[in-house]
Amino acid sequence: MFEEQISQINDFYQRRLKSLGGFISLEQLEGINLHPALLEYVHAEVDFLIFEDRNKLLKNSAFDYSSEKALYYFSLIGDEIKKKKKFSFDFISKLINHAVAFNVHYLCRPNWTLTKFIFEDGDTKTKEELVYLLNYAYFYPLLKKVLLKYFAKKKIHSMNVTDFEDLLKRIDSIAVADGKETFVKNAVDSIEEFFSLEKSNPKPIVIKMLKYFLMEKGLTEYYDALASNYPDEEVFVSSEELFELLKLKSKGEEKPEIAEENQPGAEESPEIKGDSEKKEIVEGIGNPDEEEENNEKIEELTNGENEEYENKADEAGERSEAETEGNK
Repeated sequence: MFEEQISQINDFYQRRLKSLGGFISLEQLEGINLHPALLEYVHAEVDFLIFEDRNKLLKNSAFDYSSEKALYYFSLIGDEIKKKKKFSFDFISKLINHAVAFNVHYLCRPNWTLTKFIFEDGDTKTKEELVYLLNYAYFYPLLKKVLLKYFAKKKIHSMNVTDFEDLLKRIDSIAVADGKETFVKNAVDSIEEFFSLEKSNPKPIVIKMLKYFLMEKGLTEYYDALASNYPDEEVFVSSEELFELLKLKSKGEEKPEIAEENQPGAEESPEIKGDSEKKEIVEGIGNPDEEEENNEKIEELTNGENEEYENKADEAGERSEAETEGNK
């Protein structure tokens, strides 16, 4: 699916990559104007490899490295490795290819793509694994932010794929209830941004991508509007034309009503930028910059009465720990 679009974007960035030679540092990679979503993916992959390497050490060690201070020093070691290490061209090239494919699918089917990506090799992941794997995602930052806050606040050891899918649906229901227009406009803007390789020349987006997004989110009124006006799914349409058709707020315009409903307004999803903010969110300190009603719904989700689920998660984590001990 979307092979042509993936190939076009990948070829564009691979040409830039060739200028860096046979071995490439992350600092060099940041100097060739890759899309931030691709850089985020590459950094996340390196972080996850360091995380797996650290776990090998912890598993076979006679010492306990689980204290907060020890973990902090491990993070410093990881930062130092990323500064000094040079990776082969083939390794980075494959990562860019994977990053492009991941982002194209994630943009149009975020829940499906994230679930398949995280649980590709198992039905259950530890909380720490979930946090590391979420760092591969760049777009739809509010989704990522709420998930990270949820994992930081909930006293769970692990989560299985079914509970993760249910959590994504609950987050969607909050976002849609708070403002369908903003929700859809964010998707249109994000798809356009990633596909516009030349930033000064926004590129029309293929209708099929937006249809998949609307189908996953259950936004039938928008989906039906697209289907009736663009029966050919392969047609490319500008964001301005989509805004007009779907009655979305365009740049410099006030938000109109949709289908005779006075939908509540919502600020655009805030971007997650920088390690300091990520650290703040993981520690459960950061708060989404949303309206008061949305904040209350998010707080209900992250703090809410879900004892049955937490007990199930704790039991799963205890079983996982017991199995680990038994394999040592």
